[in-house]
Amino acid sequence: MKTKVLIAFSMLCMFVLSSTAQMLPQEGKFYTISMKTNSEQYMVEYADGSVGVTDYDVKQRIFWEFVPTQNANCFYMRNATTKRYVMSCAGAQKDRIYTTDTPVEYYVAGSGGYVRFTSTDCANYNVTSNSPNGLNKDGASSNVIVWAAGSSNNNSWWKLNATEYLYDQGTGTQKPHTDFMRKAQIYDNPCATTSDIYIKSIIAEGDADTDTFYFPGEGRTAAKPSNGFQLFTKGRVQMRQGCQNYNFEVRLSKDPLEGDSLYIYFDFDRDGVFEECLRPDMQRIVQAQVNIPDDAKLGQSRIRFRLTNNALPHGDDEVCGHLVDVIANVYYSETIGIETTKVEDGISITADGRTLRASSPLGIAQIEVFSMQGTRVAHTTSDHLSLGTLPSGAYVVRARTAKHGHCCTAKLFTK
Repeated sequence: MKTKVLIAFSMLCMFVLSSTAQMLPQEGKFYTISMKTNSEQYMVEYADGSVGVTDYDVKQRIFWEFVPTQNANCFYMRNATTKRYVMSCAGAQKDRIYTTDTPVEYYVAGSGGYVRFTSTDCANYNVTSNSPNGLNKDGASSNVIVWAAGSSNNNSWWKLNATEYLYDQGTGTQKPHTDFMRKAQIYDNPCATTSDIYIKSIIAEGDADTDTFYFPGEGRTAAKPSNGFQLFTKGRVQMRQGCQNYNFEVRLSKDPLEGDSLYIYFDFDRDGVFEECLRPDMQRIVQAQVNIPDDAKLGQSRIRFRLTNNALPHGDDEVCGHLVDVIANVYYSETIGIETTKVEDGISITADGRTLRASSPLGIAQIEVFSMQGTRVAHTTSDHLSLGTLPSGAYVVRARTAKHGHCCTAKLFTK
């Protein structure tokens, strides 16, 4: 009889251990985490980096990964979208939980199909009967807070639901660019909400003979914006092709907090997609440098300054903070430049200093210069045209022959 009892007890222990193992997360899988007390509410990382609960919505950051550590039943809890980790719950009870760039080890204990989460820097983290701190859904809000995770505290118990990674970036996050959008140089304007911190000023400068760029103006600072997205068109960042160590100084409205990041994006091939990105060290006055590629496409594009606290890294991702787009112009090292020495129907257009020249065996009747919006800004009935004080920017040149009226066009870039 005693032997049978021991066998039965051993089998029960094996069953309990097996059931607990089945409740634990597995490496390489994605999960949603629903409440024990309300299966329609899922753990989510909000735009400000705090953790709470929300309805099932694939446009929300409700997908999680668990990275095992070297300790039994221990994992790093990582949001699958932002790749940020759940912070320690060793703080004071009722403290809100946020995500962080630093991995924090969590002990996962299972019971009755549900699990609790306690960071291993908490006392008695692996003893449920001692009610250690854990991740708890606040009874008075949708926030996840620090609270005792005992057996009787149902708001500290959660269900792991294995799933595919179904996050839908949707409007306001990184979207695919069509061929038309690339050719037309159409930029995505992401959803942007304001926060307590914003960009007060931007200074950009390169070569000694390049005009310095100021946002919102020289000697001025910006007020807190009512809208998180701004397109600034009152100046141009003039960047010489091949310029080394082009400098940016970005002043913030206050000292940044943990989780605040500034990204600076460039579109050097002018296809409407930000390929190059700087992520400088965060402080109230941010300094950054970029080298302008030798093959940067000449003409107008954008630079995007993206201040956010939601950890999303892409230029088209949504913003919680402040996003400022400014107009950039890449030009040749010469005072003026033609994209190529243009020859068409025997007509050639070249640049010499600040003088345009056109030649053809048929003679030249007219040279015209147009803005990119189609407005004629300069012209002559001679075979050469002095540009004088034509503002910096990109233009279209058209030369017409005296005989037969043949035309040739080229792009012009002035500094």
